[in-house]
Amino acid sequence: MSDKSILAYFKAPENAEGVSRKLQSLRVTEMSIDRLNRSLMSGMQAGADAVTGNLADPEQPASEEAREGNWTDLSAVMTVSVPAAAYQQALSIIEEAGGVL
Repeated sequence: MSDKSILAYFKAPENAEGVSRKLQSLRVTEMSIDRLNRSLMSGMQAGADAVTGNLADPEQPASEEAREGNWTDLSAVMTVSVPAAAYQQALSIIEEAGGVL
């Protein structure tokens, strides 16, 4: 079975760290948490990776905050790969913890 990638934004790295512990039960294959680059974010379009500026997975649903470009209070980004069977559950865990997709 293939993996699916998720890009999620958080208000603080500590929020992302808390989510990472919950996601481990889903057999995460890869995960990273980084601080956001504020200068890159100023011209970023919704769905772009704030670390690299590249567009995220087009299959990943963008949250209302992401579609509206409300990035000002977000300071961390999590990139995670999970088995396809656990993708929806991972999205729910992230959103319930306040993550922005």
